[in-house]
Parts: sequence; structure tokens; C-alpha cells
Amino acid sequence: MTRNAFVPVWAVPLEKLLLDTKNPRIRAGHDQSDCIERLLRKPKQMLALAKDIAANGLSTAPILVEPLKGKKYVVWDGNRRITALKLLNAPSLCGNKALAVQFAAAAAKAVVQIPSKVDILASPDKQALLKEVLARHAGALEGAGQLTWDALLRTMFLLGHKNAPADYRLAGLLLMWAEENDVEVDDAFPISTIHRFLNKKSLEKLGFRDVSEAVEPIIEVDAAARVVERLVQDFGPGGRVGVNDVYDQQQQNAYIESILVELGLAGMQEKPRSDQSGSRGKPSNDPSNTPSTDAADGARGRSDDDDEEEPQQKRRRGSGYRATHKPEWDRKSIVRPRFKPEFPDYMWKAEEVLRELRRTKTEDALIATAALFRMFVELSTKAYYRRHRSALGEPLQGEMHKNALAAAAHMRQYGRLDQGELDATTRRFKEKSQSPTPLQYATLNDYMHSFKNMPDRQSLHILWGEIEPYLEACWDDARRPE
Repeated sequence: MTRNAFVPVWAVPLEKLLLDTKNPRIRAGHDQSDCIERLLRKPKQMLALAKDIAANGLSTAPILVEPLKGKKYVVWDGNRRITALKLLNAPSLCGNKALAVQFAAAAAKAVVQIPSKVDILASPDKQALLKEVLARHAGALEGAGQLTWDALLRTMFLLGHKNAPADYRLAGLLLMWAEENDVEVDDAFPISTIHRFLNKKSLEKLGFRDVSEAVEPIIEVDAAARVVERLVQDFGPGGRVGVNDVYDQQQQNAYIESILVELGLAGMQEKPRSDQSGSRGKPSNDPSNTPSTDAADGARGRSDDDDEEEPQQKRRRGSGYRATHKPEWDRKSIVRPRFKPEFPDYMWKAEEVLRELRRTKTEDALIATAALFRMFVELSTKAYYRRHRSALGEPLQGEMHKNALAAAAHMRQYGRLDQGELDATTRRFKEKSQSPTPLQYATLNDYMHSFKNMPDRQSLHILWGEIEPYLEACWDDARRPE
């Protein structure tokens, strides 16, 4: 690095150090609290780091920052260390109460004094900061050391600081949009695979357009989020789509058509089959209509592991898309990644129930999932009643489905549910004898008390999907249908 670009600043209080909302491991932080929550997606790593600091002190690697007005600084490198220090000094900053207890315990057992002030290296030169940060991250030590950045994190870092990466630009922008719209992308997401598939034409077929420093949806935001959520599931770690499945244009088109049909969005994405009219109505000689590097890479691109995959690719080319794709309900956990309600402190138990539901693989724990699902519906309904007690009256013990029906009608009256969402909710909360729907809220009770009835993953996940708008509205009075 250019050392002359950095100056040391001594003993800066932690409250003056702001986490970088665009840090590659944070990606789309809304505020400082959200940044901490996003870093805690890897709780074991953060606890390992906090315990290491409590036992051995802060590492000697300088914290790199950019100065802001008011003698504050945004952390460019060292976000995990600063977060660990903040949590050791104030465990209540952790939204997960069980995890907060563990940070408090680590602080109580500290062998060395946990600093509340740290020394930093500051520079207003963004290029110097970029070069230095990218040169770091060379050893993990199971979370206690500085973590290596793979292609995804390097791309996110560059995009977050308005520097176009040489590779993976479109893929990075789409995944950044996903994070900004509450679709969680795993740090280990193989960006090179989706990069091969993604170009400007396929992006538009999926419902997005490239607008220089970002991508934006050309369909309703909720529908676009569902598309991106599906891509993240399919292309992510352990997903069902690999580079061989979308190797050529025919396979790519078949894959796009398949997910749009399964998501009920096929009619929203129709594009002219001929390229003569150009992209989005532009004449064919428009420079922006020329196939981009992204497009070429999408059909013919190569990566470091191509040599092993090429024989199978040659066998698959021209065969059309053959992989079996997941329907919308087919995910590991019953909770969709985009479902992220904000809980008041007094409803901490609902937050813990939802956290357990997220961690639970439905297929491995069907009864436990059904029980937690039922508990979360009841807690959510009670939360809504607590806020609107004067209009709804007290919930009736043992009549939760009737309470939910009354709450849903109230939500519709104030625009928190649209008519379709109300109809779906009403259908699912009726008595079983009143509807042919195979699974309803009342069925969850049967799973708890019947010696014969057993839940299945598909039915549980479909039920969640239909009443998710109701559950969202239970926690958010500002919710409005798209």
C-alpha cells in the first residue's frame, strides 16, 4: 500500500467506529444494528473471534478506516473485529438473546482487558483503501483469523465501493439486489456458476434490466424477489443447478421458462423471439444491442475448473435443460429467506421460535416443524391482537383460528392484506369441515394430538406460503400489498 496515504489515530472509542454497510460479509446493511445481525449469520465464527480476543487480546493487524465528519470513521477492514469488540463490551447489541448470553460469558471469562478504544489507520484515499483491503484476507483459523475472500466477496466489496469488477459484474449486481431485498446469499455462493448463465438478455427474461451501477426489476418487486430467491436456491451451495445444466443458450432458455412457469410468472416475461427489433425496442445496430462480454461468458465462458467438466458439457450441449427444478415450496426450511419480521423486545419468544424454525430442516423433523409452526402462528396472532386490542378484543383461548380470521379481516380493512391474500388466509383458517383444502391451521393441532396423522414437508411448506402475508402483517402495521 502507499503508506503515506494512511495516518494513525490513537484510542478511538468503539462508538465512533461505524461498520461498513457495504462490507462484503454484510452486503446490504440498513443500519448499524442490521450490520451486526448480518455478521452474526455466522455465529460460530463470531463467537470464536470474540473468545480469541477475550483470551489473547486484539490482533496487531491494523483496523483500516475512512474518516467521516464528526470525528467518526467507517471501517473498511476489520468489521468482524470491531463487531466482536462491540458485542463483548455490550452483549445487548446482539438481537439473539441466547447468543448475547454467550458473548456476555466470553467477556466475563476474559483473560485480558477487553478494549473499549482501539488504534486505527485512517485514509481519505479510497483507491489506497481498496488496494490495501484487497491484498489482505489470507488465513481463516476457524474464524479467529482474518477470513479469505473468494470471488463472491471480492465482487461484493468492489461493487459496494462503486468499482466495477473485471469479472462477475452482472451476477454481483443481481446478488447485491437480492441482499438489499432480504434474500440472503450465502458467503460460499458459487458466483462463477451463475455468471456463466447470466447476460443482459437472460437478465431481462428474468425480469430485470442493467442500469450501469445496479440492476432494477421491470416487474413487481415482490415477483422479482421470488425469482431471485429461486436463483439463489438453485445455484447456491447444495443447489440443483450446476454449470452443465445451463451450459448453452437452449438450456438457459429452458431453465428460465421452467422457473417462471413454476412461480406463476410466465405471462409477465414474454419477449420477442427475433433479435431483429433489438433489445427493448432498440434498433439492431444500437451499440447496447451487441452481445456483451457477459453474454459471451454466459454461453462459452471458462473457469479454473473447466477442464474436469468439459467432457460432460460436450455431451450435454444442445440437449435442452434437463435438471429437475424445485417448485416454490421445495426448500430445506419451512421459512422463506425473505420473511424477516421485526420483533418488539417483549415478544422475544416468537423470535426464538422463528430462529429454530429457520435452523430446522423440515424433512428431518416434521413433527417439530409442525409444532413450532403452530406456536409461531399463535404468537404472531397474539402480537397483532396486542396492538389492536380495542378493535379486536382479547383473543379467545382455544379458538385461535377464529382470532386469526378476525385479525385477517381487520388487516384487509386497513390495506395490510390484498383480497387474494385475505382469501388464502381465510381458506386456511376455516374449520376443516368447511373447506376441501387438504391442510389448514386446524390440521396442525391434529398433528399434536392424533395418534395417526403425520405431517409432510410439501403440505407444511405450502401452508406457510399461503399464510405468510398474514404472518407478515401480524408484525408490521405498515405492510401494504405490492
